[in-house]
Amino acid sequence: MIHKLRLRPLPGVSFALLIICLLLPMQGFAQNSTPDKSPKESKNTPATSKNTSRKTPQNTKKPQNTKKPASSNTKKPAATADTKTDTKTPKTREEDARYKAMPFETWPSPQGTSELGLEIAPGFVQPYPYDHLMRLYDGNRCRHRGLDIGTVGQPHGGMGTVVNAVTRSRVTFIGRASEDAANFGRPDMRPGTTQRAGKTYDRLIFVPGYGAVYPFTRNYGKWRSGTIISTEVLEGELAGYTIRYMHLADVRPDLKPGSILEAGEHLGIMGSTAIQETAPHVHIDMETPQKTRADLAPYIGLPNTSLNCSGAKPKTTTKPANATSKKKPAQKKRPSYTNKPKKSSDKPVTRTLPRSP
Repeated sequence: MIHKLRLRPLPGVSFALLIICLLLPMQGFAQNSTPDKSPKESKNTPATSKNTSRKTPQNTKKPQNTKKPASSNTKKPAATADTKTDTKTPKTREEDARYKAMPFETWPSPQGTSELGLEIAPGFVQPYPYDHLMRLYDGNRCRHRGLDIGTVGQPHGGMGTVVNAVTRSRVTFIGRASEDAANFGRPDMRPGTTQRAGKTYDRLIFVPGYGAVYPFTRNYGKWRSGTIISTEVLEGELAGYTIRYMHLADVRPDLKPGSILEAGEHLGIMGSTAIQETAPHVHIDMETPQKTRADLAPYIGLPNTSLNCSGAKPKTTTKPANATSKKKPAQKKRPSYTNKPKKSSDKPVTRTLPRSP
């Protein structure tokens, strides 16, 4: 029997099955013996969540380089006279339209003899009332080579009253403060009143044919003339001469370069543009074709104050004998506008008219 139970060598397949059966329990033991990494992973899990919770607000921030909407970056247009005019109140706009529809006012200019009783040259008229003469053609040192005629009348102290052409002439240039503030002064469009020479004036007035007018400016402008109209005389002994009217509130709206003005015709209204301290007035001057100033006063019935211009001499004072004399630097001689010209054709016209009885 013992001989019969003797083991026999196993075939190859049975041997392989035996090896597999032996290895399976060993693999399970190895898996059970390896440390479990899940606790570490679970410990890392809250850390990850913490990191994500900290990073979340950083991701919600707006980028710094984000551009603002185009509407916020758009600049407002520069304020001009036209844009300011559009901001008028409804009442002002209504009054503006109503006064523009009215005909221009007129003032009958004296001819032959002025209000001062002086003779007016043929073809010339008095341009404005002479109740407030301010400064004429200087007879001292010829510094003021023009005529300043102050405002008269009501209701705005003469502002907006009519200024007439002194003779038949052609318009050569018009410069308005309302259209070119850099050269002729920035219109004072603030509400209320302003002061000039101790008197109070309205900053905004309404004039028939013109509508709303701002007769003052807040600065002088490059020209220092304010609103200006320049004309060329067409007839008479002064044909070709230039006559200019400055500091006006406005020029008649229908006038333009090339327009013809008759003597005594309405050309503009009294104002105070490019005048910052003195009383409102119109400055009228005359220039020869050779660009030499001449006195217009004797042609329009005003005193001829330019006669003594060339004879003006500086005052001399006698010094004591013991006084020490100090040398003064040489001064340039001022040009005299009444010196004899080189050519007879360049001679400035001077006129002396007798006083009327």
